[in-house]
Amino acid sequence: MELIEDIKKLVLPKALLQPTTTEAANSVHKTCLPDHMIGVWNFPFKLGRESRIGNIDGEQVIMERK
Repeated sequence: MELIEDIKKLVLPKALLQPTTTEAANSVHKTCLPDHMIGVWNFPFKLGRESRIGNIDGEQVIMERK
């Protein structure tokens, strides 16, 4: 039985996140989970808007996702 529990810990996520808007659903990478759900296997889990660093006219700027 202990082996089965160890396998479950590796395969089953500890939590599931489900996007609640169309924009959020479109930003989720396709996974094997249904309904655009995101599996969380490890904590702490950081959640928030993604920002990216880009170059505009040779200057490095932070560009927020739209």
